[in-house]
Amino acid sequence: MGAINRDEFSWDSFLSTANRYFLEFLKFDLLLFLVSLVVGTLVFLGPLGLIFAFVVVIGIGYFLYATPYLIILYGVKVEEAIGKSLKLSLSGGEYLEYAVKYGGLTLFLSIPNDTNNGQPRGRGTVPWTTNRYTAGRHVFSCDLSFP
Repeated sequence: MGAINRDEFSWDSFLSTANRYFLEFLKFDLLLFLVSLVVGTLVFLGPLGLIFAFVVVIGIGYFLYATPYLIILYGVKVEEAIGKSLKLSLSGGEYLEYAVKYGGLTLFLSIPNDTNNGQPRGRGTVPWTTNRYTAGRHVFSCDLSFP
């Protein structure tokens, strides 16, 4: 993402960016892992726990979605990026509009549209990297000025 931000696409640029942001991404991933352990225990509460866990995961995803992009864009620590991501998500506007469109498109692509010997085959053939690239480009193009 750092190379995309600076419009540099070289191996050296990738390694430099990876070294620069490794610790911040490690902290962010550890935080997500710990949260997933806590939320994962809700599944053992039965069907209601599973539904509640699903809602919690969607909510956490919405609030923290921009965090990795903000770490790169502003070169800040993960704690500050989480704060900015929360402010951005709570402000609604373009961020909420994008989340609704992205969620709607993901839901649409996830619905099976054909069967192959009883095996559902969904529309979800868009590569994961394409979704990440468009998400990154959207965050880069939003007005991310904070008061």
